[in-house]
Amino acid sequence: MATFTSIIFFVLSCVLSIPHSSFVRAKAENLNVLSVMKGNGGFSLIYYVAPFIAIIGMTKSFLGVGLSVAEMCGQLAASVSGKKTTTNKRVASLVLFLLTFSIVYANPDVLNLIETLCGPLIAVILFLIPVYLIYTRTALAQLRGVTVFLVMLGGVATLSALLWSII
Repeated sequence: MATFTSIIFFVLSCVLSIPHSSFVRAKAENLNVLSVMKGNGGFSLIYYVAPFIAIIGMTKSFLGVGLSVAEMCGQLAASVSGKKTTTNKRVASLVLFLLTFSIVYANPDVLNLIETLCGPLIAVILFLIPVYLIYTRTALAQLRGVTVFLVMLGGVATLSALLWSII
């Protein structure tokens, strides 16, 4: 809950303190919000603190997502191939490194990448798969109700944003 609160506080404070024109310029130039905050004035503390915030954020993302994905890929490869786990972890790490390197080299537009790939993927994982499991597993039957319907509506609304941008 503390993480959720801190993220919402950061997002709302950025939205309320930065003019809309700055966000439009940032989207056109593929900048993150820290770069926008840094560029809004002459001398400011954020100019010196922003790189540390970015490094901490990237490190947390790597430790929270990168290592868990590498571990999962290694275990998945081990269960599929039936070979030693250490070898599969090395192969999975190499594949993930090459995939990450190629994405960084291609330098895609981050906002479009989030909009077209991450948003729908998160909608499916966080909204639609749990709803599907609740309605297909008898052990989860006690969770069925209005809340699950609202969760499904959230997932469909997120996916509809992708479909709207495609049309």
